[in-house]
Amino acid sequence: MGFAQVADIDPGTFAPTADGLYEFQNEWLLSSRVPLANWTVVAGSFTDGAQNRSMVMRDGILYFMNRATKSLDRMSVADGTKLESILLDGHGLMEGSAADWAFTSLATDHAGNIILFNLSLGVGDPNQAWVINTENPANSHLLFKDYVRQMLIDEVSDDVAIIGGATRLDMFAPFGNMLEDGFILAAVSGQHHFVRWNVVGGVATFDPLDDFWRITSMTQPGMQSAVAAANFATMPSVTPINEEFFWFNFNSQAPLLMDMEGNVMQSFIDLPYATSELQAYGYDGEGGTFFPAGPAALNNRFNAPQNLKEFELRGEIFMIVPYGNWTAANGGGTLVLIRFEDEERIITDATIMPWVFPSIGFGLTGSQPFISMGVEVDHMAGPDYGTATIAVFFPNNGVGVYTLKSFAPWGNVNVPGVEAETIDIFVRDNLVWTANEVAEITVFNVLGQQVVSAINTNRVEIPANGIFVVRALTHEGQIATQKVIVR
Repeated sequence: MGFAQVADIDPGTFAPTADGLYEFQNEWLLSSRVPLANWTVVAGSFTDGAQNRSMVMRDGILYFMNRATKSLDRMSVADGTKLESILLDGHGLMEGSAADWAFTSLATDHAGNIILFNLSLGVGDPNQAWVINTENPANSHLLFKDYVRQMLIDEVSDDVAIIGGATRLDMFAPFGNMLEDGFILAAVSGQHHFVRWNVVGGVATFDPLDDFWRITSMTQPGMQSAVAAANFATMPSVTPINEEFFWFNFNSQAPLLMDMEGNVMQSFIDLPYATSELQAYGYDGEGGTFFPAGPAALNNRFNAPQNLKEFELRGEIFMIVPYGNWTAANGGGTLVLIRFEDEERIITDATIMPWVFPSIGFGLTGSQPFISMGVEVDHMAGPDYGTATIAVFFPNNGVGVYTLKSFAPWGNVNVPGVEAETIDIFVRDNLVWTANEVAEITVFNVLGQQVVSAINTNRVEIPANGIFVVRALTHEGQIATQKVIVR
């Protein structure tokens, strides 16, 4: 179904970290690049970037929105096998949009729901958002069907010159559970606007963001001067990390950590180039080095497709981000993995993990300015380690799966000198409890995201079904973890 050959392995070597706490390996890779060259574009198949722009990962399956067949194409995370597609056409989804299925994208929320969005190309074309029921698409849930450009004119400014022409929203970022409560954030392509929907009880309501709907100055600290006067360009991506902060990736900028008032809190541009370990990494084979050779090329370090992916593994925060000069001569660029020291997400050389992937580059054939990444986490994959399964997709050029293995203690190590005690964790229905009161009970989903937390208690309710990891911290500093299933 679009692949000329079977999946192969990334030919690169990924050595463990010097401290032995982290390992990284490729499971399989389909690539347009030599020496694999096992990626073939077939018009109408989900390998064709003209028909598919995004991918999401859920429960060991990769989902691709096939705009030609109006279906969700699927692949096995385990080995790249093509699975049966899910037909979405004929169930009322995306009706009434002039572009119809022509420009659709996928995202997942914290509850694992798959959400289908569309951008709008015409002035009178609505944006839509649907929570897809993959078992029965006819029961999919409409979050909103809004004429965003007109709503901006009505609720924010009637100055059409400020609002601009068609309000194009390429990529959306849901936060929370879209069937319950949360929000959706997006940036307007080609303009300076951010838009938001607040979700309550599965109903999304447009929020004009009176205090933060438009960045009027593109020369804020942390922004590269070379593009300071530019707009957001095509496919800007936002990645909320909580209700207060989000990552913003746009127009070949170094990623920015921003608050909901539009302030830049942190930027990759702050990483001193002269001391960065990244300049030591490269590709010695055909196509030359992936990375710029000197400080003059600083801005090109993130001359890459938009998007990034943040996740938690055993209490530590990681992020995957495109890196390098994404040109055909340089192999199309690669991804780099960041491990933050703490929740402030300060970027230093010490936070850079010693791998870039794919080792042969992604390639740059008929490229799209957006790369999709999915992560599923198992904090207790083994007796002393956890894993993050990482899927990456760059339209027309490649898709593959990598595994990060962490042997690091969960968060902070147990308090020295304190005798360990047995902590029994019980579950019934959606209630989790311990025999005695503990300092904190925290529940994480398979994406490594915190679902719920409570302090000075012995019980907590999990507000959804699925597989979770429960972490109990005693008043003496001891930690117990247990995987639970809520049905």
